[in-house]
Amino acid sequence: MRELKNNVEISKVQPRQEIKTTKAEEIVAPIVAKEEKAAADFSNPTAEVLGRSQVNQADALQKDVTFGMAHPEAIEQADRFFEMAYEQCGDYAKASELTAAFVKEFAGK
Repeated sequence: MRELKNNVEISKVQPRQEIKTTKAEEIVAPIVAKEEKAAADFSNPTAEVLGRSQVNQADALQKDVTFGMAHPEAIEQADRFFEMAYEQCGDYAKASELTAAFVKEFAGK
């Protein structure tokens, strides 16, 4: 029989717990058929955004390039604003958000 140290109180020792073993058949998870996620109702805002992103126009890049070629001064102003915002806050993401708000407000986009 093992000896207990004198400084350990017997009331604080936790009793031994039974370990239940499981058979290998119980561990195997049943195979579930994969369900496709389909949005039938667009009342859910998340599904609506997902649907809009999948139907995005393919020529969006071309529209941006055309706008940039037609309005180089607007691009220059947004670039200067971004540099100023980045210099003041030091956070690229925050400066990008501020620049997007600047463009939306003053460029009328």
